[in-house]
Amino acid sequence: MEAMEKCAESTTRVAIVSFDVQKAFDSVSHSKLLGHLHHSFHIGYNARKWIQVFMSDRTQQTRVGNDLSDSSLIESGVQQSTILGPLLYNAATAGLKNVGLSKDAAIIIYADDVFLIKKMATLAEEMQLQIDCETIVSYLNGEGLKINGVKTKLLVSSVSPKGALGPSSPLFVNGSRVEQVKSLRYLGIEFDERLTFCQHATTVATKARRMLHAVSSVLRKWHMAKQLERIYTSCIRPVVTYGIAVSFPKTGEGRLALERLHKSAARISLNTFTISYEEMLKKLSWKTIAQTSERDRMRIMHRHVKVTLRNERDGGHGKLREGALRWIKPVDVRRAPRRNCGEQFYIEGLQQPRLSRTQQTATYEMVKKWNSLPAHISEIKSTSRLLEEIDIFQ
Repeated sequence: MEAMEKCAESTTRVAIVSFDVQKAFDSVSHSKLLGHLHHSFHIGYNARKWIQVFMSDRTQQTRVGNDLSDSSLIESGVQQSTILGPLLYNAATAGLKNVGLSKDAAIIIYADDVFLIKKMATLAEEMQLQIDCETIVSYLNGEGLKINGVKTKLLVSSVSPKGALGPSSPLFVNGSRVEQVKSLRYLGIEFDERLTFCQHATTVATKARRMLHAVSSVLRKWHMAKQLERIYTSCIRPVVTYGIAVSFPKTGEGRLALERLHKSAARISLNTFTISYEEMLKKLSWKTIAQTSERDRMRIMHRHVKVTLRNERDGGHGKLREGALRWIKPVDVRRAPRRNCGEQFYIEGLQQPRLSRTQQTATYEMVKKWNSLPAHISEIKSTSRLLEEIDIFQ
């Protein structure tokens, strides 16, 4: 959305390229990794030697029936089944964040998921997108990692009613033409062209409904209908509410699909069809999916606020811990003279959004909701107590 806000026209597009790294964890070069640990992270000799021993002299074999192949030496890669393995992979690819990309290009990395985001307002920026892709591929090739151009995907996002058009010239990665798709899945959440999350919500609701019907039919057969509520809340509802703080649609069919699923689960749990949705939720002590989404947002915001204020008390010299929302900044108290109001925050780069779509995003609504809370609520230190007060305040 920050890239979209930088576009001069509403028809301008933002490209999101999802790179597929082939056998990412198995292809890390041991020698290059040890070099990064020494020069970039300043890891001491003894620790580097221990890590080298940890990675070296590993062998692999293949068994088919009673036949066992000869053992072969594993000369590259980090162990995925260990705690240290993913951390070493992050260290091996940390330099990717510092590669020289074009203006307004941003790179997002989570383990072996690599995303490039860039606005395409002009033909020149479309050409720069191709150059940025080549820069990323070149860097990873130098680290012994190869990008699969066939599995690399392009999502073009736009707020234009006409939809998002791809680049005027095809995008190529490692000699393969990149396919333009209607949605991309990232960390279990589906991002569509207009960033509405309606498709994601509909898909999740359909999956959860199948699970609900399968479980309810089995429990009824075995006369265990009373166990359905526990199974739904512990096994099915987590599927529905995963990432709900970000992915709950503002409007549309996806939002209704999630609430209908929740309503069906309540009816089956209570075995009644005569009372309203609100009465069923009250009897079960459940929240609506919309309320769950807002509570999760406030929980995330509260955690961030505590870290930010702690950093300010330390004189601003500390670093926000991993996972903190670094783009949400506290407002200068001299610019926020509102009385009976707690610490105010704003989104860096999106103080006065031009697009209505930005105002519907989870981050923007989260900050807006937090800033509207009275001081006696927002200053509560306990997260659970804070959520209780917010329920009363609403």
